[in-house]
Amino acid sequence: MQLADVWIASCEAAKEARDMVSEIYAVAGTSSLYKKYKIERAHRDIYAILQHGMVQPHWMNQAGMAYIGLTPTGTMFRT
Repeated sequence: MQLADVWIASCEAAKEARDMVSEIYAVAGTSSLYKKYKIERAHRDIYAILQHGMVQPHWMNQAGMAYIGLTPTGTMFRT
């Protein structure tokens, strides 16, 4: 269950980071489009991170299994 806690916290942190970066990206306006500004790279990076397999929603089922006492079947939760 500890792995499920860490995984869920990590996913939430990534989603919050995406929301924050997206807000800054919107407020920065046209500057957000240019590579010379760091917000452009941060925006690309956070969206790339959230496409990674480790933070896909289907893993929530595995974490849920751990919370209710079932043995998760996903490789990430095997010990």
